[in-house]
Amino acid sequence: PIKSSAASDVYKRQLDEALKLNLTSIGFCGISTGVYGYPLLEACTIARDSIKEWINTHPNITMNIYLCCFSKKEIDAYKQVLS
Repeated sequence: PIKSSAASDVYKRQLDEALKLNLTSIGFCGISTGVYGYPLLEACTIARDSIKEWINTHPNITMNIYLCCFSKKEIDAYKQVLS
């Protein structure tokens, strides 16, 4: 599994790249939560915090950010960390 700081950097780099390409939306799947077995709740928390930090540092940018879930377990984990 990847380290939490590396995962956080992945979200921020991809959001920066989307901005650089003048995209208005981006979607993310759970990073390393499948066969690599990264803990799902921790991964969702990292995604939430990384995306929130990026949004806060880009207050004048509108970016539609989608968190893609492939199972009810993922949906429930995101609901838990986003509530």
